[in-house]
Amino acid sequence: MLFKNIFRKSLAGLIIILNIPFVFAQQQSLFTHYYWNEQYYNPAYVGSKENFHAQVLNRLQWVGMNGAPNTINASVHTPLHKENIALGINFFNDRIGALSNNGLSVQYAYRLRFADKYTLSLGMQAGAEFRNLQSSKIHTDDGMPDNTQVTNFEKSWMPHIGTGVYFYGNNFSIGVGIPQLLPKSIFKDDKWGTQPTVQYFISGAYQWNIQENFRLLPTTTFRILPSQPFQAEFSVNTILYDKFMAGIGVRTDKSSSILVQYMPTFDHGEKKLNIGYSYDLSWKSLRTANSGSHELMVSFDMAIFKPSNIIYKSPRYF
Repeated sequence: MLFKNIFRKSLAGLIIILNIPFVFAQQQSLFTHYYWNEQYYNPAYVGSKENFHAQVLNRLQWVGMNGAPNTINASVHTPLHKENIALGINFFNDRIGALSNNGLSVQYAYRLRFADKYTLSLGMQAGAEFRNLQSSKIHTDDGMPDNTQVTNFEKSWMPHIGTGVYFYGNNFSIGVGIPQLLPKSIFKDDKWGTQPTVQYFISGAYQWNIQENFRLLPTTTFRILPSQPFQAEFSVNTILYDKFMAGIGVRTDKSSSILVQYMPTFDHGEKKLNIGYSYDLSWKSLRTANSGSHELMVSFDMAIFKPSNIIYKSPRYF
């Protein structure tokens, strides 16, 4: 029995040692509301609402699994009175088991107008991520603390610099974001606790205004990571009376989703509230270990300034 317990603890420690670098170098958090949360991936998105925009999103992934991911993302962005400049701030807290990750970035976008109806935005961001691995929460399968796991990465931080481009008009958008540009070579010292992976996010949407009270919004996002499986997400959303949205989506990680949003306006359209909910369900073996993933989004738009040289023929919902 003693030998069995020692073997279990040693094996658990070995697994943790082998996996800690992968945990710290994980990809950016995944959201079903990805197309309403592009500021998280792409700094060029800031200012695209053409108004002050504030948003909070909470994702509970794989509900029912011990230590499942829980992510909170809060962001604000707005164009300035000098209309070709926009600023934003993005914060996130990501918890996975014993690992907690907090990040804050400041974002800047320079925007160029074309033909009074198209905008090309070039963005940059800078910030830092702070990680905390609470080793006391790591136990072996007999409920005892694991004394063999490493503690080199218990607390660490990592600066990040990102960039992106975002091109949009009254009924379409295309974006490419790179949240982290800094190369692995400058993070070889153990004090950083990680070596970042460059990730590319490519997004696109087209809003089809079939009737005044009926619109379709297909969206897609591609996530590209070197040496990792290619990921893609597709969704089709229906917009009714400019207040209600419902959609379905599919992801190449073998999961599907449903999404609903309620979007009332106030003060003659000068203020807008958006409340969204989504539910994901896995197709593969992970489905038996959890009851799905839930996501809640709340955003608020306020017209603090009106662009003088851009005209939109219909409301945009991205």
